[in-house]
Amino acid sequence: MAGEMAWGTDIGGFYSTEPFNEDLYMRWTQVGMLLPLSRFHGIGPREPWNFSAIVLANAIKYAKLKRKLLPYFKMCEL
Repeated sequence: MAGEMAWGTDIGGFYSTEPFNEDLYMRWTQVGMLLPLSRFHGIGPREPWNFSAIVLANAIKYAKLKRKLLPYFKMCEL
């Protein structure tokens, strides 16, 4: 109850000069979407539509899951 309510991760990392491993990016999306604050944010292309169709489908699936779980996130604010 004394913790930070709005914490999360920059999905894909904020800064990297190396090309993305799509497997890692998909796992990062899955975890990131279950955190209170989810964002594809950073230097360079971080959005899922900049990658393959599989990556985009994964991001959409977990964004929809987060949307379904939103009432439970809000219950925790009480």
